[in-house]
Amino acid sequence: MAVNTEFCRQASSKANLSRLKAWTLGRLLLPFAAAVRMVPEPQLPAFGDRVGDALYAVSKKLRTVALANLARVYGDAWSDERVLQTARSVFRNFGRTAVEFIRLPYMSPDKIRALVKIEDLECMFRALEAGRGCILITAHYGNWEMLGARLVLEGFKMNVLARSADDSLTDSFINGIRSRVGLKVLSRGGSLIPVLRALKRNEVVGILLDQNFVNGIFVDFFGRPAATATGPAELAIRTGAPVVSGFIERQADNTHLARFEPIELPSAAGDYEENVWAATQIFTKVIEDAVRRRPDQWMWFHNRWKCQPQLESC
Repeated sequence: MAVNTEFCRQASSKANLSRLKAWTLGRLLLPFAAAVRMVPEPQLPAFGDRVGDALYAVSKKLRTVALANLARVYGDAWSDERVLQTARSVFRNFGRTAVEFIRLPYMSPDKIRALVKIEDLECMFRALEAGRGCILITAHYGNWEMLGARLVLEGFKMNVLARSADDSLTDSFINGIRSRVGLKVLSRGGSLIPVLRALKRNEVVGILLDQNFVNGIFVDFFGRPAATATGPAELAIRTGAPVVSGFIERQADNTHLARFEPIELPSAAGDYEENVWAATQIFTKVIEDAVRRRPDQWMWFHNRWKCQPQLESC
């Protein structure tokens, strides 16, 4: 078979450019974090908004993806102006989340408790009564990082599955903050043994299940096929660990409201692969319902539908 040298050259060039961008952003992260820590607390929301506005302005790629995704989902029901306003709100929420994340290790437990109110947490405690741990399904929604920190203050042993950042400095910075607020980071691409051990210790494993997953299966998300990881469904079916959804929403006064709800899995009597697909679809529908409730809280600039069944590669 002949090798398409031009295609290989272009792919290599794109990979090198992506690595360069990741490296550059990693070196800008520390001075940015230092600047964030100098902002007076009352000015943090406005500062976060400016960060989001700047990202919206400079990143044509993210802006285009967000506008296209929102138009595809809501175009028949929303005006162009509403799509635009929601996209800008998405970037501003992300900007506020970023600055809050950087400040998170410097917040007192009482401050975090005051910022994050909780509803229906009892289902988390009930899930752990069986002694098999708990799988927490969530998404890049609201300030998802603060959700984990808040649960730690309620006494939960929290583990989070996370993909390594493309730059080592960025990865160390982000995971360092997570560790400082009591979260144990498990590699999403690594061995499942640490995850299984965490569940065996009756701990919580938090999983964000809202991103395109190349090796996943296709389930429906807002009426379109979305490639989704099967790991959470397989974990739940094989271990019998209860599954709970948890979503945190930013309120008008810049506080947060976290809600939790148990998720019922399909009967184990059916075919294993069918059960995995059904459970993955259930988890994805739970995420969709949360996004429909507050569209401005989700990261629409992620290319969630990048993989499609008819594409040979994605």
